[in-house]
Amino acid sequence: MLFMAIALTAKAQMIFPEKYSGCNTDMFSMENDTTIARVSDQVLIQVITGGFDEKVIKHIHGILSLQILVDSLGNSCLLSLLDKTNYKSKSLNLKQSIDSGLHWNSIKSKVSALVQIEFMEDKSITVKRLGLNRFRGWHFITDKVQPYIRNTDKLKNHNTTNTPEIFRDKRSKAIWKLYNFSNSMMPNNFVRSVDVDSKGVVWFCTDYGVVRIENDSWTIFDERNTAFPVNNTGLVWTTNLKIDNQDRVWVDASQKLFRYDGKNWMNLDSIYPLLKQDSIMKSLRNVNDISIDRNGILWFCTYTGLIRNENDSFVQSAPKNCPLPSFNVKELFIDKNYIQWIATDSGVVKIVNDNWTIYNTNNSPLPSNSVASIQGDSIGNIWIAMNMRKQQGGLAKIDTSGNWTLYDTSNSGLPDMTVWKIVVDNNIVWLCMHSGGLVRIEGDKWSIFDVNNSTIPDGSAIFKLVNDKKGNKWIGTNKGLVFTDNE
Repeated sequence: MLFMAIALTAKAQMIFPEKYSGCNTDMFSMENDTTIARVSDQVLIQVITGGFDEKVIKHIHGILSLQILVDSLGNSCLLSLLDKTNYKSKSLNLKQSIDSGLHWNSIKSKVSALVQIEFMEDKSITVKRLGLNRFRGWHFITDKVQPYIRNTDKLKNHNTTNTPEIFRDKRSKAIWKLYNFSNSMMPNNFVRSVDVDSKGVVWFCTDYGVVRIENDSWTIFDERNTAFPVNNTGLVWTTNLKIDNQDRVWVDASQKLFRYDGKNWMNLDSIYPLLKQDSIMKSLRNVNDISIDRNGILWFCTYTGLIRNENDSFVQSAPKNCPLPSFNVKELFIDKNYIQWIATDSGVVKIVNDNWTIYNTNNSPLPSNSVASIQGDSIGNIWIAMNMRKQQGGLAKIDTSGNWTLYDTSNSGLPDMTVWKIVVDNNIVWLCMHSGGLVRIEGDKWSIFDVNNSTIPDGSAIFKLVNDKKGNKWIGTNKGLVFTDNE
């Protein structure tokens, strides 16, 4: 079985350690509680063992775990595998057999099917399928839809007060606090997005709803007091949150966009009924990030393009006739000259007066086309984060002269090679890491905040950092909400 730590923070496209190239990895989903891509066990076994020679067929035993991309036509592409058999995977000819010979039922959109095949000592072969959801983690699934019974009492946090874990840094005098399910009123430890309104009220997303902190008073918004939908795992899974210049809260709740006006939460289907069947509304069900520019325009980075909301009207800024290398837009940064920098999973786009430049591994020093975040500092440098591991991850900087600098674990203070988010506070750059803590860059000085000098939980993934009106920082992780007055 896969490691839970990988499962619960997985944004990486390749699940297993042995990876294969040649697959189109734009926009695919994981199977959840029911198989989407379907083929008989007999066909699976016939195709997978079709490349075995006679000796392997007679003597193989152990478990093969395969990650196979299945497109809408039912074609296969082997993406990664974990080989726990008594033969090396190179001798099994799996890539050729699967890519050329394995055909599934037609489906609506591309999925990643996880297949576990066990070769027994008695020559029998069993096939199992794995699915992933964030409540149950990795688990075996079948073609049959399983009803989900939500244990609301188990999910309910019975804490009525907050007693966060506190750390005081003797050197800097900074205070760090950790709020989690055990020591506070938090409904869940996964904090994927945080923002602060003009009054200093803190808002953050969790897997069980949205939380508002106002003068130490906590309010939880979930399916009991809003129209937030419960998803098929029984959760109100809120993933992206942004507050506009009117202090309205925009949030993605179970893949539906809502707006809070201070009194009511409104589904965008009801606010913009004419958009209900429009492609824009469909895009807004798959939001990667929400940002706001200096003119107060909201930008929605989605799996299917870039959409802006100006004067309460939605406009598709990256339709399918534009030269985006991928419509899976991760983040947008607009500099002081209104130059747009767009992060996608197929490189970086720079737009100057409708002139487009695309940076990728073929024409630039980018170590990976999978760009997770892009921001600029007050000096004019552009910072680019990759969310791949090992040699393809890390950080890149383009200075004002157009020179590139690459940072990795060997030449910088990076604790690992996977950066989820870049946050710039004037001339200070903060990096939210997959593991290893929070990185602060000021000039040539790199600092790391982790379990040794803060309340950032050991091994946690950091998703977001935001400053409040007093300069305090609120940090969202997969193990709780962190507060600090550290500068």
